Amino acid sequence: MKTWFWVTATVVTVAVFAAVAGASSRPVGRSVSSGRLTSKGLIAFTRYRLQSSPLWSEIWVARPDGSRAVRVSRSGRAVEDDQAHFSPDGRWIVFDRCTQDGPCSIWRVRPTGAGQTRVMIPCAARMCDDSNAAFAPDGRHLLIQHEWGTVKSGTIPDNDQIEYSAIIETNLDGSHAVTLREFDGWSGGFEAPRLTPNGRTVVFRAYRWRPDRILPRALYTAPKTGGPAHRITPLTLQAGGEAVSPDGRSVLFKSTFGGELTPGNALYTVSIDGSGLRQLIPPSASYVITGSYSPDGRSIVFATNDGATGSFADVFTRDLSTGIRGQVTDTQNLDGWPDWGR
Repeated sequence: MKTWFWVTATVVTVAVFAAVAGASSRPVGRSVSSGRLTSKGLIAFTRYRLQSSPLWSEIWVARPDGSRAVRVSRSGRAVEDDQAHFSPDGRWIVFDRCTQDGPCSIWRVRPTGAGQTRVMIPCAARMCDDSNAAFAPDGRHLLIQHEWGTVKSGTIPDNDQIEYSAIIETNLDGSHAVTLREFDGWSGGFEAPRLTPNGRTVVFRAYRWRPDRILPRALYTAPKTGGPAHRITPLTLQAGGEAVSPDGRSVLFKSTFGGELTPGNALYTVSIDGSGLRQLIPPSASYVITGSYSPDGRSIVFATNDGATGSFADVFTRDLSTGIRGQVTDTQNLDGWPDWGR
């Protein structure tokens, strides 16, 4: 997540890009495995240009074998396009667009790169920050992390908090926003809301805020219609980057100790009721960026610098039953935050 008031992840990214700015890129599509891998659908992902000042990233799509990679988001100035998510029918991609000096906004585009349009979300304040959008199962609505108000600085570094944080549902054009859950008075934040395939349960990351201490983040579920939230991941894991399986029975996520690109995080799945915690990729000297399930639920897509071509992450797939891994991207760029669509 990159919000305009909290830039820890961006600071880490600046530090690593400064070391290799100017490196050359290589073609996409080298496979690093043998065996049978799911090859259907398209994978959308974020690709950072090899520059650190200013940062510039765009949304790309490729086939699961890495072929036919194409850039689909476009901007005339440096922005960070990120957090791509396909519509259920695979005909649209929504993504965040964050600028260097202002709030993030939600955009949508066709997988071909056509029809790029900003999603105009109502704002009750002078400025709102909208991010982490995902489609509802009906394909006609979006769930969005919506934040506004003034920002308070914590008494320790990297601990600012915005006044209001909410999960909202809107139409595809951003109209008719309905608030599903809300924190006010700088009390905490909601991140990355997702709906289960039956449309009844919201899965999200949440935390409480204190100015003198960074409190743990965790994943929660709650009825879309309201009611108590149920924590499904241990506080010790600092879970984030969640994706719900196509059958609605499990959630893919990663631990986020120390930040987005920090070595030692791990990849997990957990049942939607919080049982059955399973570690897919253990902590190591590398870092892992979570992604999503394949449309048939048999594989996942994620990113890691373990086995990547350069110093930064490439995108990989993994068969959940066999563990066989395939490489989707093969460049010196930072590729990550992937989503697998039809």
